[in-house]
Amino acid sequence: MTYDLILRNGIALLGEELRAEPFGSLVVRDGVIVEVTAEQVSADGSPERELNGAFVLPGLIDCHVHFDLAAHPAPFLHWDRAPFVRSMTCFHNGLLALRAGITSVRDLGSVDRMTLDYALQVNSGEVLGPRVLAAGRPITMTGGHCADYGRIADGPDQVRLAVREQLAAGAGVAGAGISSCAGASTAFGASSAGVSSSELGSVGLTVSRTAARTQVVTTPGAISMSTVSS
Repeated sequence: MTYDLILRNGIALLGEELRAEPFGSLVVRDGVIVEVTAEQVSADGSPERELNGAFVLPGLIDCHVHFDLAAHPAPFLHWDRAPFVRSMTCFHNGLLALRAGITSVRDLGSVDRMTLDYALQVNSGEVLGPRVLAAGRPITMTGGHCADYGRIADGPDQVRLAVREQLAAGAGVAGAGISSCAGASTAFGASSAGVSSSELGSVGLTVSRTAARTQVVTTPGAISMSTVSS
């Protein structure tokens, strides 16, 4: 029998507790680890790699990425660039993720369906990259987080429609952008947030909410912003 790969003489981190398990052979077949054993499994012509005591750990998961954005001081401006450039950015960021040991990502928003198309290609095996759960366009209120690029939705009915649009486009999660100035009530109300959760829950999916809080500080012209995702 032939295999995708056999790793030799390493230490695997196994189970939820990531216990260290020395092995003689770690066998991969059809993209899945099928055996971790102290024995030296016969290769029968399969590719092999000697680890000399190196560790093998489960793939990492990054729960908040934007694969069609580039790392520079004004990242959102990248969404104004040509589709070809952004498609290459997706591919580049995917390879960087794999190189860092990240095998699954949750992409929480793009200006169009770029990352949905990228996710389809990667998840079908046509393009090399980590598994992708993509949100499509971020759903936000007027003046909210990502309002210049997201899908504006004010009130429960518009949020329900926006969520259904992203699902129809192929989204596996919905990204909801919430933005508020310190002391002001400008974020999604509880009813709107609940609508997005119930719409996704009806098809077994979840919503990710990104909250951006902007606060003016004492230094003239200085602004402080913090973000958090769930």
